[in-house]
Amino acid sequence: MASFSGITIKEKGRGGGQGFPVWSVGGTVAIKKVPGGSSNTIHTTSIKPPTLAMPVRVTGAQLTSLYGVVGTSATLVFHYESTTARLESIDNVEEYFHNQDAYYATLNFTRSAPFSTPTPTHAATVQYNHSTIDDGAGMTDVSDALVSFVTHHDIDADAGTCELTLSYYPSGIVVNDHFVITIDGDTVFNGRLARPAIEYYDHWTFYLEDIGGNLRFFWGGEGTDPELDALFDRVYENTTDDAYIVNIFEALGGPVSLHSIPTTLNPLGTIYPLTHRVGQAGWTYIRGDSGIDIIYGMWTATTNDGVLRRGSLAVGSADFTAVEGTNILLGSNRQPLGTESIINRYVVYGLEYEGATIGGVGVGDYSLSNSNIPTPPTSHTKIIRNNLIEDDATALACATLQVGLHNFPYDETNLVLLGDTSITIGQTVEITSTGEDLSLDHNGDLRFVASCEHHYGAGYEVHVKAIRTE
Repeated sequence: MASFSGITIKEKGRGGGQGFPVWSVGGTVAIKKVPGGSSNTIHTTSIKPPTLAMPVRVTGAQLTSLYGVVGTSATLVFHYESTTARLESIDNVEEYFHNQDAYYATLNFTRSAPFSTPTPTHAATVQYNHSTIDDGAGMTDVSDALVSFVTHHDIDADAGTCELTLSYYPSGIVVNDHFVITIDGDTVFNGRLARPAIEYYDHWTFYLEDIGGNLRFFWGGEGTDPELDALFDRVYENTTDDAYIVNIFEALGGPVSLHSIPTTLNPLGTIYPLTHRVGQAGWTYIRGDSGIDIIYGMWTATTNDGVLRRGSLAVGSADFTAVEGTNILLGSNRQPLGTESIINRYVVYGLEYEGATIGGVGVGDYSLSNSNIPTPPTSHTKIIRNNLIEDDATALACATLQVGLHNFPYDETNLVLLGDTSITIGQTVEITSTGEDLSLDHNGDLRFVASCEHHYGAGYEVHVKAIRTE
């Protein structure tokens, strides 16, 4: 919330992703005709007072109070600073909705106090060394060159990534150098330079990715000789899902310090061994309908600190709150789908061996009624075939779990939030938005954070994709 002369006002952006306005400064020139001459000369030059056109949303009482202070100087508090300003005029006054006591207006200010450099609310650092991962070597600080960065983490992404823009190219940086980026002392990206930087208008953009990218690698290379390759296949027998993920991650170069996989002890390879063959990527048996995670309703991905983590897709108690008028910014939106996105029946087939089939119709088969699906078809069914499922009970448990995650229309809320370094994927957010400005229509709803981006530059925002999972 902002205020002028003690009157509370709701500061708004200009829409269309243009952000919140601050002071504009321009010069003015007075021209005087020289008597008897044929040309003009500059008589005086000066700088116009700084001006600010601030879009606001106010109540009728607040608007009336503002009308009463037009032409006066007072304290103006808004997102940029607190200063002394003069309210020159109020333009573009519109009623938001009839009889809703909500009005849009533009407040036009001139600045009375001198400028001072605002202290950044959030301080970021960028450091690197000549190593693929943090090996304890000394880091070189290039924070003085920082222009902006955007980090990306997603439960379905192969790796966390970052586009880092610097004002110059620090000497000696090469592909695979290790980068650590922090905001207010908290790590928001930890990874390596993935490809050479690109220069654009005297700025350099560096493309970074974290250790999750190693799971894109093919175990043992691409494979060329089937007989020779078979000698290097990795065979997992009578093991567990968590042990497999840790083992294949470390086999592909992931250090112990960069994984935090909880102990789940779900059995793996009890009837037939799981064979991770030469030429198969690390993600092959983790993600997708044929992977481990779908069986147990889990996700596996890297988070802000570059650590590979695993967790449940179910929401829990709120890790943070998003509230309209407090930390939700313009640009947020909600994108629900229709009844076609409901899946209220899952049929799960497991391993086929010796003429027997695990799961299937009537066995690994679970459904719930849903009145939103018309009759016909009455149900929307998805079939999963997964050779890592080795008994009927697991097939049924998987089907039951997946119906619980999908027996409603897909509902995605994209939030633009004030910067907060604690926000990352896998968390639960409680969203409260009455729909006055953003039409999000959430009232304490819990949502799962599926993706998270930290945008740092002229300001600091966090962009979150929050989805319904129950």
